[in-house]
Amino acid sequence: TLGVAVWLRLRAPAGDLSLATWPLHLLFGALALLCLCSLERGAPPRRWLAGAGAFLASFSFTLYVVHIPLQQMLWTYRGGAPLSPQQPASLAVYAAMLAVVVALAYLFHLPFEAQTARLRRRIRRRLA
Repeated sequence: TLGVAVWLRLRAPAGDLSLATWPLHLLFGALALLCLCSLERGAPPRRWLAGAGAFLASFSFTLYVVHIPLQQMLWTYRGGAPLSPQQPASLAVYAAMLAVVVALAYLFHLPFEAQTARLRRRIRRRLA
């Protein structure tokens, strides 16, 4: 199932969400959902995996908010040439862009989202 989903994703034109490509995207999403739903929940996740998940979850909203502007900035910086899933160099560029976007999202998170609990406590003290 996962192999079919990956094959479908690689066949879809990059960045094209036209009416003609919707069936491929919907089928990919359904297959990915099927894979997620079939995961066994018997054993707890490994300690390092749980830690990595908690770390990524701590700035997931910031990542959601800033990933598109950062991707556009990086895309423009590298000249806007399309990436090809068949070329290892393109996969390396994609991995590097992913790492940069995640790192910058974390840095954006520190002065804003990470201060939410402290600000909430301060507001509650003043209102009490």
